Amino acid sequence: MVELFNTTTFRKAVHVGNTTYDTSVTEDVFLKNDIMGSVKGNIENILDSRNPSYRVLFYSGQLDVIVAYPFTENFLRNLDFGGKETYLTASREFVYYKNELKGYVKKAKNLYE
Repeated sequence: MVELFNTTTFRKAVHVGNTTYDTSVTEDVFLKNDIMGSVKGNIENILDSRNPSYRVLFYSGQLDVIVAYPFTENFLRNLDFGGKETYLTASREFVYYKNELKGYVKKAKNLYE
């Protein structure tokens, strides 16, 4: 999956360019008050936006123990947005890269999981 995420095509698609990312204790201190704050209303507003260029991607790593997929799925199931029924009935599709299964994607309007 890392190989896919580092491709120019993928990085361009998610608008990260050639930016490098790192973590530090300093960032943790500044983000401390945001960790438990809800963004549900913000996400719903973006999903219901009339701007077709607004798309939302939720990515869960297979081994992520902090924000595991079931938690993300539960959050998304409880959103109130115009594509909720589509999301609830949509099936997860396979994502292949170089003929290897790399993940799954579920789409409902401008929401990608």
